[in-house]
Amino acid sequence: VRHKTRWLLVQIDFADMLEDNHSTKNQKNKIEQAQTKDIFKAVANILTNSFGVAVSGITQEIQVRHIDEPTGLVMIRTPRDGANQVRAAFTYLTELMGRSVSASVVAVSGNSRTARIRAMGEIQKRFREKLRQERQQQQQQQQQ
Repeated sequence: VRHKTRWLLVQIDFADMLEDNHSTKNQKNKIEQAQTKDIFKAVANILTNSFGVAVSGITQEIQVRHIDEPTGLVMIRTPRDGANQVRAAFTYLTELMGRSVSASVVAVSGNSRTARIRAMGEIQKRFREKLRQERQQQQQQQQQ
């Protein structure tokens, strides 16, 4: 029997990093301290509390596959039947490791290949934006 899955690309931002607007370099960057088990436990608790014991069976098949520390992107593999509940659980996620967070699902893919392509595209997009901002700052400094 083939197990059909969905891959979720989730953006997780810590609230204190959003307030500082990433200006302090000494602070840990976004999700560096979070482990896959921390994210898994948080989502499993939300699924159980929000949807009850019947949906908590989905938690056995959820896997946090990759955390990209600089961007705060997380790749999650989940069963296709429970993908909507897992997406909702990330919407309800407000705290991770005792810190306030903001989580949003950036993309949903049907297989790992397209999930990797979308994740790389998102990382490249963010890198280009950051590079553009740094160039603008340099130009402003040179003009002053």
